[in-house]
Amino acid sequence: MGRLTMEMASILPKKIRMLILAKNGVVFGNNSAISRRFYLDNPQCLRMGNNVFVNYGVHFHCGAQSDATISLEDNVFIGPDVRFCIPSHEIGQKTQRAGKNTYKPITIKKGAWIGACSLILGGVTVGEGSVVAAGAVVVNDIPDNELWGGVPARYIKALS
Repeated sequence: MGRLTMEMASILPKKIRMLILAKNGVVFGNNSAISRRFYLDNPQCLRMGNNVFVNYGVHFHCGAQSDATISLEDNVFIGPDVRFCIPSHEIGQKTQRAGKNTYKPITIKKGAWIGACSLILGGVTVGEGSVVAAGAVVVNDIPDNELWGGVPARYIKALS
């Protein structure tokens, strides 16, 4: 899907937006939705379970050449302006520090909630029922049923 088509899809009514995304490779479960104003550079990388809600302004950066995926399992809630970023770089030589591209998947497990303006980096899994506080930068896996926040995100407390 080209950038112009994706930008057009991001402002269309929900039903049409979801049809365009599905036709271009996004996998949706039942009763899942992406709000207006989103960015997605590779529709084949996004997998959404049932009852997933993606709020406005969310960016899904997968990399056009990447096979890595962003998986949002059942009952996941994504707050506004969250960023998912699969692409990264190895550290290169001193003449160019951004070395070879790397691509690692992101998995958000069942029932997790990602707070507004958070950044989730490639290779991260957020555990079932866990919460990422608003503005957190998640660089490591988060176990099930825990609250994490900060930059970089750190353990705050267990959730029952």
